[in-house]
Order: sequence, then C-alpha cells, then structure tokens
Amino acid sequence: MTSRHSLVVLAALALGACDPTGNTNISSDAANVRLANFLVDTPAVTLSARGLPLHINTPFGQPTIYKLVSTNEKELTLTRTSDAFAIGADSVNLILGRHYTYYALGIASAFKSKLAIDDTVFATAGNVKVRFLHGVRARLANGIDLYVSLPGDSLDLLTPIVPSLAYGSASPYIIVDTSLTRVRLTLTGQLTTIFDSTFTASADSTVVTLVATDKTGGGAPVRLQVVVDKAP
Repeated sequence: MTSRHSLVVLAALALGACDPTGNTNISSDAANVRLANFLVDTPAVTLSARGLPLHINTPFGQPTIYKLVSTNEKELTLTRTSDAFAIGADSVNLILGRHYTYYALGIASAFKSKLAIDDTVFATAGNVKVRFLHGVRARLANGIDLYVSLPGDSLDLLTPIVPSLAYGSASPYIIVDTSLTRVRLTLTGQLTTIFDSTFTASADSTVVTLVATDKTGGGAPVRLQVVVDKAP
C-alpha cells in the first residue's frame, strides 16, 4: 500500500532561535500555556498554578488563549468550575518561550491529561501541519489509526498517517497537502471506520491538532474537533 503523506518526525526540541517548532527563547522566565477542555462530562473547568487561577471557567471544546506562566511553576491543577471539585494535578517542567496546550480528557472521575508542545511555525505553501490526539475514552484500551485523504479515496488502498495511537497520546505533526480533506479513524489494524467526515480545506500553512473524544456526556459516536495551533 502507498501513502500520499510524509511523516515528519520532530527532532528533540532544543532551546534557541533554531527550534523548528518556532518555540524560541524570550526575555522573561515564562512559557505560554493554554487550556483545552475535552472532559465530556464537565461543562467548564479552571486551570490553576500555585492555587491562582490561570484559565477560569473554560467551556467544553473551547481552547483558551495562551497565557504566560513562570517556568518556576512545577504543578498545574484542574478543578470543576461549578463546585471547585479537584479533578487532578500534574507536575510540569515548563521550558522558556515554548507554547503548550494542556488537554483535559476523559471524565472528571477518570481524568487524563496531556501537556503538548505546540508547533508555532507555519507549514510550507500548499500544506497544513496536522497532529492527532486520541481522547476517546470508550476506546481507551484500543489504539486508533488516522487516515487523511482525498474524498473519494478507498480506505483499503491507504496507509494511516498516524498508526496505532494510544489513548491520551498525541502524535508528531505531519505535513498534509491542503487538498486532502477527508478524515477517517479506525481501530488499529481494522478498516471499519469509527469516524468519517470530509472537512472544508484548511487555510494554507495552518497548524492544527485533531482531537478525538467521546460525544458530550460520554460514549459513541466519536467526536472530532480541530484545534488551531497556528493560523496565517
């Protein structure tokens, strides 16, 4: 089988202006952190650092703007906004100048987090950069394959651009031609789709993360949301 896509294996991210993700040193001691709430049973959450709210009352499926967080911060905590229920806490090692998205996945009583470093360098002309994040709790025991293709392409002639991604994990960014607008998800090694939709072509050079979760409240069908990491 052949693939229309080339996998970009991101090198280890080094400090300095040569960082290929565009995360560069700045003159303060801060990193940039935003919150993306994908807890399917929690309408709004608050992310705090050292007990001080950073992102307040963040609704489901709505990523926040980036805010500066000191690299001295060693823990981020997440609470349910409605009653201040402590959902979870994560030890962090933030690096100067980098951009992060703190993804809250699963349900409040079985919380799964992913602090992902975001690529802030535009894709080359005619392409987009795509990262995939598996947050489908109903499939937490299964890996998921991601296919991106032309609308009429047969699945059995394609190779997944992200194979066997585990629950709570994020793939590297992959360079994808803007003409490839059909997105399909299958359980690893299977050809039966658990998600299949054709999207409007992304703007040239955009950088995005595709986040797959359960539907609101939990369970099937699989829900997929495009989170923009960098746009022209």
